Amino acid sequence: MSDTLDTPRDPLHLDLQLEPGADGREAPTIVVRGELDLGGAERMRAAADAALAATAAGPIGLDLADLTFIDSVGLWELLRLHRRAGEQGREVHVVACSTLVRRMIILAGLETVLRLPCEPTAG
Repeated sequence: MSDTLDTPRDPLHLDLQLEPGADGREAPTIVVRGELDLGGAERMRAAADAALAATAAGPIGLDLADLTFIDSVGLWELLRLHRRAGEQGREVHVVACSTLVRRMIILAGLETVLRLPCEPTAG
């Protein structure tokens, strides 16, 4: 299942994908492409809500490999997802991340909170 949550004029594209997890159950992954800033915050929030509602338990994945820009508002939305998942006893894992976005997350001191992969997975 893949739901595209974007608009044609906006540089932010979001997909919610349900993939089999390690335990065989479906695990939601939010695929974020383009720019995550104030203009896309509401749609990111909607994608996060959809991911949390898609399954009752287990981690939420974030694929940020094709995210080309993120500002403080975008980081806040990732933290919001982390907090809401924690309220349900769940974790958020960054499954893929560009070098630029990885650098921003580290500069903000959020690398352990968002559980970054050891190496960047894209540009």
